[in-house]
Amino acid sequence: MEIRTLIRDLDWVLLSALAAVLSLGLLTLYSASQQSGLETTATYCLRQMVWVFIGLCFMCAAIFIDYHRFVAFAPVIYASVLVGLIAVLVIPSQGQRAQRWLSLGPVQVQPSELCKVAVVLLLARYLDTVKIKIKHLRYFLGAIVLFGLPLMLITVEPDLGTAMVFVPVVLVMLYLAGSKTKHIVLLGVLGLASSPVLWHFLKDYQKMRLVAFIKPEVDPLGWGYQTIQSTIAVGSGKFLGKGWLQGTQARLNFLPAQHTDFIFSVYTEEWGFIGAAILLGLLSLIVARGLRIALQARDFSGNILAAGLITMLACHFLINVAVVLGLMPVTGLPLPFMSYGGSSLVSMMTLVGLVLNVGARTRMF
Repeated sequence: MEIRTLIRDLDWVLLSALAAVLSLGLLTLYSASQQSGLETTATYCLRQMVWVFIGLCFMCAAIFIDYHRFVAFAPVIYASVLVGLIAVLVIPSQGQRAQRWLSLGPVQVQPSELCKVAVVLLLARYLDTVKIKIKHLRYFLGAIVLFGLPLMLITVEPDLGTAMVFVPVVLVMLYLAGSKTKHIVLLGVLGLASSPVLWHFLKDYQKMRLVAFIKPEVDPLGWGYQTIQSTIAVGSGKFLGKGWLQGTQARLNFLPAQHTDFIFSVYTEEWGFIGAAILLGLLSLIVARGLRIALQARDFSGNILAAGLITMLACHFLINVAVVLGLMPVTGLPLPFMSYGGSSLVSMMTLVGLVLNVGARTRMF
């Protein structure tokens, strides 16, 4: 009976929007994988469909298991992810510029993606435990340490895009938990003040990405190439787009990472401004329904958990779209539910499942 009630009380508007975005993602991936001279279409789409199925399984588990249990086991989940992040740094990178994946047989897992949900779960547990004490500096610093450990490991990989997305999520959670504004402002000031120091720790390719963002025409065939080709693809879609499978930037293989981080370029070239507005509207609807669930949550942990998770999702799609449009440096963040990649897709679908869990149990009681 409880399962029937839970299903009835799910946010079906959010689920419908998610199904639409997943469908658009598969269609765009099919198009993006039709590069000139490559026979990868079936492989990419079949793999992504398998990951969608796996993601649905994780999402269902996240919906039907009471979210309080996930919060209770957050330390175990967090510790497991930390072990994965350390393993990534220990295992040889085989000459890659950045090592982010663990090979588990035929499957490659990206611990930093799984870390996103784990950190939000642990912070929700911590903030629910300390409650009003978070106003005191030592408890505030305790929260910073909890998210700082994985942040440091992810930065060392290096994966600055993923590391960057944690910051607004944690700030939102701390604010909603009742932290003093002066503590949050002080944290922000310290972060900005340390920027010149962090520059010296960046890899050469990361520095070049920042330079290319400011002036991509300095190296149009090198570091500025991706940004230039991406904006060309978006602009060439105009109002109505060129039509499905008709995008020249993708079909002629001008755009690097077109099936992963820059899939929005492929989509916009083919569907134009109207298509982009529809996709962004669907993603915004998912975020809006998630925020509604967070505001209506029946307890503190549900409120903090849902708010943190949906902020994570919102940051992902806003940063990805900004990068594609040339409004931010290239960061390597995928577009949720659209970009090719198993770890990211499973992580985001689990995230949505937990938010739906909070919403359904709010209506049940």
